[in-house]
Amino acid sequence: MLVRAIVMLMLLQISGSTGFVEKLLKKSTGIMEKILQIKTCGPPKLSNMMENITLKPGDKAVFNCQVDMSCMVSTIRWYHEMTNGTEVLIKTPGDRGEPDIYIIKSVSTADSGVYTCVAKNVLGRTHAAAYLAVNSSISLHRFSSLVMLLICLVFVFR
Repeated sequence: MLVRAIVMLMLLQISGSTGFVEKLLKKSTGIMEKILQIKTCGPPKLSNMMENITLKPGDKAVFNCQVDMSCMVSTIRWYHEMTNGTEVLIKTPGDRGEPDIYIIKSVSTADSGVYTCVAKNVLGRTHAAAYLAVNSSISLHRFSSLVMLLICLVFVFR
C-alpha cells in the first residue's frame, strides 16, 4: 500500500493531473500487484554443494552448481584454479549451454585443480567449489594384469 502511494505521488508530480493518475492506477492495478509480488531473496542461493571428483585421463567431468533461479540471478561465471595457483575465467554468461553446469568432455592432468561457480546479483554473490583430481597413475589391478600377460608371453615364446 505504501509503495502504491509513493508511485501515485511520483506520477502526480510528473503529470500534474490527479485525474490522469487515478485513471492510470485503475488500469494498471494488476501490474502494480505483479510488481509488488517480485521475489527479492537476497544474494543468489545454491541448491547443492559441488563434490570433489577423481577421474582417469579421458573421462568426462561434470560440475553442477544448481543455482536457484527463482531468485534474481544476473550472472554465473566459472573459474579454474590450476594446481600452480593460477586462476582462469573459463565460462561466462555469453557462453553456450546451461550457465550453472560446466562440462569437460575428456579430462587430462592439466585439468586438475579447483573449479568454482560464482553466481551474482545486485544483492550479493554466492559461490561453490570442487576439486578435480586426474589420476594418471596406472592402477594396481591393471598393472598386475600386464605382469601376468608378460609372464604368459615369456612361457609361450620359450
